[in-house]
Amino acid sequence: MKKLVLIIGLLFSVEVFASILNEGVEEQKKGNYKNAVKLYKQARDGGNVKGCFNLGLMYEYGKGVKQNKQRAAKLL
Repeated sequence: MKKLVLIIGLLFSVEVFASILNEGVEEQKKGNYKNAVKLYKQARDGGNVKGCFNLGLMYEYGKGVKQNKQRAAKLL
């Protein structure tokens, strides 16, 4: 029973962080880079690899954050 609860919890968290990632993508498309960065950080902190990658690109190109190639390299 404990394993089932854990699996359901993990699946729910994966869905939540995927949703946050999608919100970040939409904010980025609108040019709201600071909001996108905030959402990508949340997704990354939740273990979302695409959130981490997108955050790295934001640092690479200085969108919503000060450009930082070293930080970008760590995230990408």
